Amino acid sequence: MTFVIRYRVRANLFGKYEKMIKQILLSITAIILISCNNQEISNDNLHKKDTTIISKAKLSETVSAIDTSIKLDFIADSIKLKIGGPRYTYDTTSLESNKYIFIAYATTDGQIQINGKEIDCIKDPSKSLMTQDSLTNVFIGQGFTLILTLSHRLIEYENGHFRRGSLEVIGRGFQKKFSIWGKSSF
Repeated sequence: MTFVIRYRVRANLFGKYEKMIKQILLSITAIILISCNNQEISNDNLHKKDTTIISKAKLSETVSAIDTSIKLDFIADSIKLKIGGPRYTYDTTSLESNKYIFIAYATTDGQIQINGKEIDCIKDPSKSLMTQDSLTNVFIGQGFTLILTLSHRLIEYENGHFRRGSLEVIGRGFQKKFSIWGKSSF
């Protein structure tokens, strides 16, 4: 009998609060709807968005102008050349000259010289990608991102094999892609 009485008391209490809860929810909904600012999209707002897009296009033109000053220097340290794994150079440079612009050590980190400054980078496996035609490795370090894209096609020559591809250098207001080739173990 006490169970039935307690249940009825709780039901009556909830009934009292039910009306108050509905009123509070209705009030909150009304406040939210009133505080919403219904802005009409006018031609002025559309014009502002267009100028933003135009300014981004001008920025990309500025970046392209900076690209010509980027120079990848040959790595001169013979010890690094002996220790290093895959080595890449400009596609116009002979592999026999042993002049390389990018060296990957144990396929986890690499080194490059940009405008005379040595840049050490680490491979980011989460951004690397293998497709049916190519392998892309991304190296990051000292504010630079290097994207090494290599063809799966191995080309034989007298001292082993090499791959052709590209090395894209991104950083500090520039982005430039170089055609490369080199001795590869990737």
